[in-house]
Amino acid sequence: MRKLDFLSLTFESTRGNILRTFLSIISVVIGVFSFVFVVSLNEGMAESMMQTIKNYGGYNTFDIKSSKKNMVMTSVTDSKHRKTIHYRYPITLTLIDSLNKNFNDAIFITELVGDDYYIKGEKRYRFLGVSENFFEVYNNIKIEDGRKFNLLDIKSKNNVIVIAKNDESSLDEKMSVGDMITINNYQFEIIGEYVSQGLNLYSRAIFIPITTFKTLFYKQEEMPRSILCKVEDVSKLDRTIDQVQSYLDFISEKGIFRINSREDSIKDFENMSSAYSNLILLFSILMLVTGGIGIMNIMLSSIKERMREIGIKKAVGAKNRDIFVQFFLETMFLFFIGGSIGIILAVFSVESVAEFIIKKQVWGAQAKALITFRVIITSIIFSGITGFIFGLLPAIKASKVMPIDSLRYE
Repeated sequence: MRKLDFLSLTFESTRGNILRTFLSIISVVIGVFSFVFVVSLNEGMAESMMQTIKNYGGYNTFDIKSSKKNMVMTSVTDSKHRKTIHYRYPITLTLIDSLNKNFNDAIFITELVGDDYYIKGEKRYRFLGVSENFFEVYNNIKIEDGRKFNLLDIKSKNNVIVIAKNDESSLDEKMSVGDMITINNYQFEIIGEYVSQGLNLYSRAIFIPITTFKTLFYKQEEMPRSILCKVEDVSKLDRTIDQVQSYLDFISEKGIFRINSREDSIKDFENMSSAYSNLILLFSILMLVTGGIGIMNIMLSSIKERMREIGIKKAVGAKNRDIFVQFFLETMFLFFIGGSIGIILAVFSVESVAEFIIKKQVWGAQAKALITFRVIITSIIFSGITGFIFGLLPAIKASKVMPIDSLRYE
């Protein structure tokens, strides 16, 4: 038989039984759409992680935190089970000032977060005590109007604030730079308005000079838990990390403080997501296999319905190979149609579906599904492989039908 004859028979067969064709295609559409959704969601999570690292100071930053060696657990006097953590060498504002004085090529900052919130209507704002260099480190927090904090604000403990400017997170649309506002019985002057680009954790924050914050709002005994450092020249990052670690070991004890660079965070995330990605891939393949099994069962059932058709074709000269090719092409055609529809639906709707299902933020950024060329190519390849594998059994079984038996079949 000619190739055109095979294609013609394939179209006639799929068009002759609309219900069977529809059920076959639906199973593939669901499988391929699920595959694209899960894989693109994994891609989006990785992209969100990388973007968040970039937003939080960039790749030329590192964190300084206390190690377990620095922590001392003590029991609370009024409770047998409760324990509090104390630090032998706590992170203090004095330590941060010392680091800034000794390392001119780097900026060291921290932030203080209290228990108090400012609630207005349905919006809830948290207070953050920051230093004058805070907005230099976080490049994605832009001061749109007014100014940021200066050294005088910090030393004088001025009652000044910087608030959000965008419509969704603004404190009050009628207020602007220079206005006075009463927050929790304290009078503050608005000196600046910021826009947060990509940093959702800071979208509803009221920034206050760290010294003012410590005086008015910071009621906890514990000190800042970490220091963020930004190195101006990324080529000096590794050298600065070694020098800062040596300095911290000198003023305290070796191993009291540990430093994590953004490269370390990326490596940790890659190691953590490696097993997760493999699990996602396995789950996605299982979805495609489920669709493949559905088509295979439908094609196997159709063999009994078409026994006389097979017998007549063999009686007039069709070979086993011809029957095999016809049934195999029908299966591949159904996979092609279903896979194409599944990919098209995924391209236009996966991001919306992900936004509807996933409400929470991940790594400080909104988790999303990311459709890439690699995701589409991967789905096409796996869809084709699945169609090839599950198209073999029905084709082989149909080709082995004996003509005499098929002609007797009613």
